[in-house]
Amino acid sequence: DTSHASITTRTAIDVPWIGTQSSPFAGRLYLVNGYDQPLVFNGRFCDFAGHDNPAPLPEYGVVDRMSSSDPLLMVFDVLGLGIENEQIPDPTGGGNISSGYRSGYRYKVTFVNERGQESPCSSGTGTIASFKNPGSTTNEGKKKIIWVDLPVGGPSVVARRIYRTQSVYGADDHLLSRGFGENYYFLAEVQDNETTHYWDIKPDVELGSVLDDAQLGVWPRSSRIIANFKNTTFVAGSTISGRVRFSAPTQPEVFPPLNYFDLGDDIAGAVTAMYPTKNALVVFKNRGIYLIKGDPDSGFFAQTLSRNVGCVSPNTLAEIPGQGVMFLDPTGQVHLLEGALTNTGNPTKTIRMSTPLPKQVARINTAALANARGVHNRTDQEYMLSVPTLGGIHPDLMLVYHYAIGEWSIREDIPVSACIETGDHRGYVIFGSHSTTS
Repeated sequence: DTSHASITTRTAIDVPWIGTQSSPFAGRLYLVNGYDQPLVFNGRFCDFAGHDNPAPLPEYGVVDRMSSSDPLLMVFDVLGLGIENEQIPDPTGGGNISSGYRSGYRYKVTFVNERGQESPCSSGTGTIASFKNPGSTTNEGKKKIIWVDLPVGGPSVVARRIYRTQSVYGADDHLLSRGFGENYYFLAEVQDNETTHYWDIKPDVELGSVLDDAQLGVWPRSSRIIANFKNTTFVAGSTISGRVRFSAPTQPEVFPPLNYFDLGDDIAGAVTAMYPTKNALVVFKNRGIYLIKGDPDSGFFAQTLSRNVGCVSPNTLAEIPGQGVMFLDPTGQVHLLEGALTNTGNPTKTIRMSTPLPKQVARINTAALANARGVHNRTDQEYMLSVPTLGGIHPDLMLVYHYAIGEWSIREDIPVSACIETGDHRGYVIFGSHSTTS
């Protein structure tokens, strides 16, 4: 069901194409294809993932509580912003005078979707909501209320979060340091997408934690590769070919602008596949394999494994128990990435597995390897690889590696377009056909 997010069309391409890629996270499935806006499926309906843009700038106004009929003024005169005036001796000897204190605040707003994912914040209000509490009569000099005009978000927004500075004026009515005036603290969460006003009476000492807007960011829209590793979402396939972006920890739809790796040289090609293992996220390019290791607490780091072999068929990646990850390289050769799955000290390396298949490899249409599909058959202890042969772009030749005995078998004319292994105890392999006649 795509009606929830008003999703009407999705791109479909007839030429060799890796298609839509997906990755599970917290009971949801995230889908990208490099063309359309990323989607998230929760088991009932699809929604747009992440946020497109920062929230718009909020507006504000100052409400002066000076009317004698104002019940807030008469009963709750301690509520509100600013510092009440105080009576100080007149230095000229003429009794007491009223000393007013200037107060000023800036605001930012973020959007929140129904999965708790927060958008980049708006820019801070350019001017300061400032006022002074002067006067000496009974109803003058009381604290003020600031009226904040909130922006309304799109259909996926369910709440807005408001952040505010502490007062940016010191006791001498001068602006405090630039750094102090740019710290924004959590003020409130408005838990709807309809309310347009918020009345701010919260004193500085009751503000929440400071906002780190460097930890917020939009989803990279041109992403076509996705993987989940250590409770963090990694995406690639943007306009910068070697760049891998990663989300804030436990926030799969929030991508801080500085969370990225630039892997290898552009001559190695674009990032073509990613596969999460126990100890590393394996990143493939046309001619290159890289390992991203670490965790969100201590930080991630990248290592270069190879600049000679790579992968152009992300749908052929499959883990073989106790051995490694099988994949197809740009020349049609099958390789095993060995050693990335254990902490035993075994060196991580690639091993060519298709040496016994020279005739079959020669038949592969390497121009259509994006359509190749691979799957692990746990029940029969097989790695099943379907490839297109010369003269066609759809897989029609299946190469089966029986890893229990280290042998290959060949199966002809099986029109595999997509395939999966079920995760239940039966371990069925299910495939969809590209044939329109059978």
